Amino acid sequence: MRVNRCSYCGTTGYGKGCRFAPQGIHFHPDDSTKCSYCGSADYGKGCRLNPTSNLHVHGGAYNSMYKEEVQSFLDQQMLIHLLCKPFSEYQCYKLGVIDEKGNKIKSKLNEQEQQSFDAFTQTIVRIKKYLGPKVDLIQAINNASSYKIVTEDCNIEYLNKLNDYKNQINDNINELYKIVEQAQMDGLELNEIKNLIKA
Repeated sequence: MRVNRCSYCGTTGYGKGCRFAPQGIHFHPDDSTKCSYCGSADYGKGCRLNPTSNLHVHGGAYNSMYKEEVQSFLDQQMLIHLLCKPFSEYQCYKLGVIDEKGNKIKSKLNEQEQQSFDAFTQTIVRIKKYLGPKVDLIQAINNASSYKIVTEDCNIEYLNKLNDYKNQINDNINELYKIVEQAQMDGLELNEIKNLIKA
């Protein structure tokens, strides 16, 4: 029988006291019969040790939940990126479908133009026009919420790691934006690209 151990420190104990976990709580992602944080066999609400909510998270569910969180983060970042991008950088603008204010200026569209102005892009354009200058506020709020409030007990080594991972994530997200823009120039619709990211 396999022994279930904390993924941070390797002990079999549950609860608080892990010297290596970010929140000091032992984490056991491999046992689907117990909550990964508190070791309870219960499901639903009631976990007093889960740092993000009060739900019991069983081992098998953790990976899919984590994937969903990452996907949600990517979707949100992609949406904010598209909303903050000037209309002049949209593929449909470059093809003459919309003007610099997002207004449609061409009625009969060829296949490439239709792909650049698919239903998803039309929705983004409508939202961007509706929000107007408030888009900058959304970007500012998003940036502010992504920074961790530094407390006195944070050490320099931890802050350096945090900054290093932040830079790596930003680089990867920027690379993803480039791939999405290249895919659009090659004729893929934004909906199709979004589905590829979810794959």
